Amino acid sequence: MVSSQTYTYNQLSDNMNDRSHLLLITHDQPLATQIEKYMYRQGFEVQVLSKSKDIPIWQQRHWADVILIDNNLPDDTDALSLCQELRRPPTVGYIPILALVENIERKEELTLRLSGADDYINKPIIERDLLIRVMTLLRIKRQFDQLLRDNQELANNLVLREHHLQQTLARQDELQRISEEAKILKMQMIDNVNHEFRTPLLQIKSAISILIEMGREKSTDPQYETVAEMAKQSVSRLEEIIENFSRLQLIENVKPSPIILRDGLRQGINSIRRSWSRRNDIRRIQHNSDQYNMLVIADRLALPRIMYLLLDNALKFSDDNVDIIVDFIQHKHVRIGIRDYGIGIAPEHHKHIFEAFYQVDHGTKRKYSGLGIGLTAAQMLAESMGTHIQVESQLGEGSFFHFTLPLANIDKV
Repeated sequence: MVSSQTYTYNQLSDNMNDRSHLLLITHDQPLATQIEKYMYRQGFEVQVLSKSKDIPIWQQRHWADVILIDNNLPDDTDALSLCQELRRPPTVGYIPILALVENIERKEELTLRLSGADDYINKPIIERDLLIRVMTLLRIKRQFDQLLRDNQELANNLVLREHHLQQTLARQDELQRISEEAKILKMQMIDNVNHEFRTPLLQIKSAISILIEMGREKSTDPQYETVAEMAKQSVSRLEEIIENFSRLQLIENVKPSPIILRDGLRQGINSIRRSWSRRNDIRRIQHNSDQYNMLVIADRLALPRIMYLLLDNALKFSDDNVDIIVDFIQHKHVRIGIRDYGIGIAPEHHKHIFEAFYQVDHGTKRKYSGLGIGLTAAQMLAESMGTHIQVESQLGEGSFFHFTLPLANIDKV
């Protein structure tokens, strides 16, 4: 039984730099001498084995670039069976096999090739033909070995890239976990702040209301109303800050769905009515919300909050009426706008007014109070619904804040 030699890529590469090695398996001594001498002159090292049973021992210590097999050996082994043994199992490197045969027929040629022989040459051997066939097989071998090396390099690169991909995915999973934990922590913090601040704020608010009423009955000081109004405004401002902060959790849970626009507008207006600082301004809001019974795609909590924030901003910067304007855009969207006729905004400030804590008037004695987070919160809620608040304004000519919402397809509702 003939075993198969496994060659490493380094061995195959080294073979190309030295004299190429041929293994000749034949018991025909004159033939062996002829081939050995001729091929040596052509730059080859030739080693001869006369019996197939010597091949396993030879394979443990040597290698070959091309194997030449005589078709007839004394131990009843022919080229066909020997090729099959040498090709099983496959070697890492490719070693061409050239069979030396006599008067081979077409059917035998096909069987020989199927058994693993790469080519054959008829005896008696013509030396030049032998050289040409060996050089051809050697060239094919080197090309094949280069393909093996390229394939191995590609496989190594794929393994490396897969490793990097796994690392990237692991980092993304870790970042996702951290993000989820941070989101939970933020929601817990918002809930805690909302709970811890609202109760004492409500008590302060009630206490101030009682003190104001008691003071009006007993005090004749003309400055009393001024102090009372300052106290109301301060509490209202604190209430607004806490409300805006607590409403941040809306952004994380926005789920647009078909809602009636009229209901969203009414809730926003009612929020203004309930506001301590704005309840007296409700009469300034001009609207026809009853007729806006179309279905739009919006979040049922986010839309009223956006309306409240935009109305609050408009009422703050205008002493005149504030209009709620609704119109259609190409029968697919509806535009909702808040127009005021107040101080207006210079064009250079338009791109900044939605930034957190941005104030157009940076003075320490601003006429208009606020922290500059109302419009920021409104824009964040709008963007979470897939829309964007835009502003049209000129200094001294009022402002128009508007955004669009898609109309709901009734057939799909």
